[in-house]
Amino acid sequence: MNFIKTFLAALLAFVLGSLAILLFGMFILFAIAGSMERTVTVKEGSILRIDFSEVINDAPSSDPLAGFDFRTLQSTRQLSLLKVLRTLEAAAADDRIEGIYLRMNGMGGVTGTALIEELREAIELFKQSGKFV
Repeated sequence: MNFIKTFLAALLAFVLGSLAILLFGMFILFAIAGSMERTVTVKEGSILRIDFSEVINDAPSSDPLAGFDFRTLQSTRQLSLLKVLRTLEAAAADDRIEGIYLRMNGMGGVTGTALIEELREAIELFKQSGKFV
């Protein structure tokens, strides 16, 4: 009888542990899937909006969970400087985009003078395309 109790306790622990690992794995997969890039369709007469309160990093993070806040269980957007610069360059050449709207709610996400200088130069190049900022 003692053997059966021990066996059932071990079996229950194995099943619960496996279930916990499975749920954690699914949570990680959903976090990764939620942070993947989405394709955007641009309509004629669109305005590009850049929000400077979002975090802009010098380099993209290789950590798939870097943009996930475990306290609120929501993903936080983190942009790479290279992606922002490429987007500005593409927007300058795209006839469907009329201009840029810069949302300046405190530049909490933009830090460092080199990063700010890169953004300023890219915005100046965008202005030279004849579109509004």
